[in-house]
Amino acid sequence: MGSFVDALTQYVLDPTRWEDLTAELDRLDSTWKTSDPGELLAQLSKAETLSWQIKQDGSDLAGDGFAYVLLNNRDGVVAHSDNLPQLGEYLTISGRRKLQFTSPASEVSFTEARNRLSKTPDGHILVELQHPSIPRRRYGYLVSQTQFPASLSLAANDATRALLIARDQPGAKLREVVQASFALTAAETEIMLRIANGMTLKETAADLGISVNTVRNHLQAIYAKSGVNRQGDLVLIVTQLSIILSATAGETSDTDRGLNDRAGHIPAHHFMILADGRRIAYRTYGDPMGHPVLYLHETIGSSRLLPGTDSRARQLGLYLIAPERPGCGHSDPSSEFSFDTVSADLRALLDHLRVRSCTVLGFISGAAYALKLADNYPQRVARLFLVAGRPPAPMTGRFSFLMTLREKMLAQPWMLSTFFNILRNRASIETNGKLIDSVYGAVSHDRAFLKTHPDIFAHMVGYTIESMTISAAGIVSELQCFNNAHDIRLDSLQAPITAWHGSADGLASVEDLKSFLSEENMDLRIFTDAGSLILLEHWDELLQTISAGADDP
Repeated sequence: MGSFVDALTQYVLDPTRWEDLTAELDRLDSTWKTSDPGELLAQLSKAETLSWQIKQDGSDLAGDGFAYVLLNNRDGVVAHSDNLPQLGEYLTISGRRKLQFTSPASEVSFTEARNRLSKTPDGHILVELQHPSIPRRRYGYLVSQTQFPASLSLAANDATRALLIARDQPGAKLREVVQASFALTAAETEIMLRIANGMTLKETAADLGISVNTVRNHLQAIYAKSGVNRQGDLVLIVTQLSIILSATAGETSDTDRGLNDRAGHIPAHHFMILADGRRIAYRTYGDPMGHPVLYLHETIGSSRLLPGTDSRARQLGLYLIAPERPGCGHSDPSSEFSFDTVSADLRALLDHLRVRSCTVLGFISGAAYALKLADNYPQRVARLFLVAGRPPAPMTGRFSFLMTLREKMLAQPWMLSTFFNILRNRASIETNGKLIDSVYGAVSHDRAFLKTHPDIFAHMVGYTIESMTISAAGIVSELQCFNNAHDIRLDSLQAPITAWHGSADGLASVEDLKSFLSEENMDLRIFTDAGSLILLEHWDELLQTISAGADDP
């Protein structure tokens, strides 16, 4: 159980690190029936609680603002930040969970700091990290548990002290705070940050392209303004500011505040109350008098469509209706989630909006619901567009790491809800961005597309965060729904089908779609080397294609 708890804790601290957890589920699979179910549930409860407390605290322990190592009384490593390997030139962790320094001088500095901390438990003791062949030094400081940032306290367990190491390259926010705090000039700020980061006067001069005398003169001004007169004190000032900024990043993130600004105008949500009292959330885009298009999102998706969609849809005479499935976004969960119940919800929404017939656009898993809606209510669906579409059948895919994760989660239903609740609690711009990189970036074409289109990347981060606004129940229900979808037939399907698919798609297999549907009834277009992001890459072309065929019989 211990190794499983360790893997679960690491996943809480950084949800992009699920590999160890899936490996532990393999091991636990043969023993969980003989394990104490009460202990298992207690550990799952603790993990969810920790993820929620981190969310409430507003800290991102997996961020790159600073690295940390939590240590117990025996100098054993209790936990560490995900970015610690970036410091591998200066320190590593041995197989016995002990810190190892690459320079004897670093070992001496750490030992002295530990001894001093034992006499001054509330202190912040400087630790100098060196490398035998790298001139630049790194600095951190050793603190006792009473001085931990709140977020580290949550993960402390039996840790009694922590080694905190400031980031190597300070961000814009740190520069701004350092300059404002001590009324420094821009040149003085750059010099202070370099000196505090362990650079010598000569290295600083070479890095900035100025003379050593100029650096020395600026440094005297920095000492006068900051009230200190030693390099070690500058290190402490900058390190502490870096840690404070990192620990409060979730509350003051410029990126969070700018997310909606970057995304452009996003229409407000509408809500419809169903007969059973549940609420379905949806957004509309374009001209209410235009041709209606029902958009059905992917698994971790929402009603948030690409920036500029509202005005572009008006230009093309389209009325886009984007509902959020039960348990996704702002829609209430459903205890009876299935392809048929979701179809009934969608029909009720069309009735509510007085839409008699429409085009239905399904993206990835949304395609399965589009097909089921067209089969259950053929008179309501005039045409189907399936982009990177999955049929209503058990999921397959070429991304083995995702398929393995899905299989492990479904094989351990007691773990499924906890896994995605933790992901929901730890959702952030950074975490979701990493997940998007690892999943969609696995296809080189899509990775290059996202790299050259940061606005679309920001849009994806925005809707993946929004997808779990109320709960993670929608994701869990959908995975179970697809897993149980055996021998589904579409006997009443009449609508013509247009399917767009990437040849390198690892999330949704075009072969699955072709084997599920009669190819004679499907107009299939393959995008060479593309993955699942063809909808975002070719969004305007897709809208134009739908608009052009809106009046076809």
